[in-house]
Amino acid sequence: MKIPKIKNLRKKIKDLPEKLSKRAFFLFLILFFLFLIFGLFVYYRYLILEEKKEIQISERVFEFDKKKFEKVLEILEEREKEFDSIDSKEFKDPFKLLPEASTSTIMSLPPL
Repeated sequence: MKIPKIKNLRKKIKDLPEKLSKRAFFLFLILFFLFLIFGLFVYYRYLILEEKKEIQISERVFEFDKKKFEKVLEILEEREKEFDSIDSKEFKDPFKLLPEASTSTIMSLPPL
């Protein structure tokens, strides 16, 4: 069994675009029919076969859980109370100057 040499493989790969461009019309026809067959398969699979299947309706009944609903309502009420309490709080003015302290702990450098 002979293993093809890498040089021959590289040359064939380099020549491939040139060969394909010389046969562009036939390449177009081959690709066109391949995609046409693929499109027909997808159409058949998802449209025609789906009509033959029966729709299965679940017999499961929706159940409402009151405990979980009450927990959600409690959380919403707590959030609303926190939101409303923001108006009553007093916040410091960030632009107001701080009063100067009588004793300074900051060390200054001697004048030059």
